[in-house]
Amino acid sequence: MNTLTDPQLLREYVVNRSDSALTTLVHRHFDLVHSAARRSLGGDAALAQDVAQEVFRTLILKAPELMDRSSLAGWLHAVTHAEAVNTVRAEDRRRAREHEAAAMNLIHAHPSNDPWQHVAPHLDAVLMELPEHGREAVIQYFFHHKSIPAIAAAEGIS
Repeated sequence: MNTLTDPQLLREYVVNRSDSALTTLVHRHFDLVHSAARRSLGGDAALAQDVAQEVFRTLILKAPELMDRSSLAGWLHAVTHAEAVNTVRAEDRRRAREHEAAAMNLIHAHPSNDPWQHVAPHLDAVLMELPEHGREAVIQYFFHHKSIPAIAAAEGIS
């Protein structure tokens, strides 16, 4: 099997579901995929292994479309790069969620009797979601201690 070209091995895999053809392709291109993934991931060997596994899973799924290529190296490299970028993004999102969860655990571990500490981090975002006249009314009432009739008169409403 090792003397067959990439297209021949792909055809053998697609037509005959030959595991040995697929194994030969993976062995032939593993170093390329793994090293490209590792470089893209800053040297993280474990993540590079995950990326390589995903790249070869993609190869299996796309095999019928790739049978006419003279070589898989360029395609595998491009897929590896794209998968590494997706992995970095996923890792960044995971770390952000973990950080947020740790912060929430800290808040819940040390509950405060002051409700302001729970509201304060969200106040500006919620105020920005209000329409301008609603935001103005809330700010006038809570921050400038205006009465509701005074706010209504200033806004020209009942």
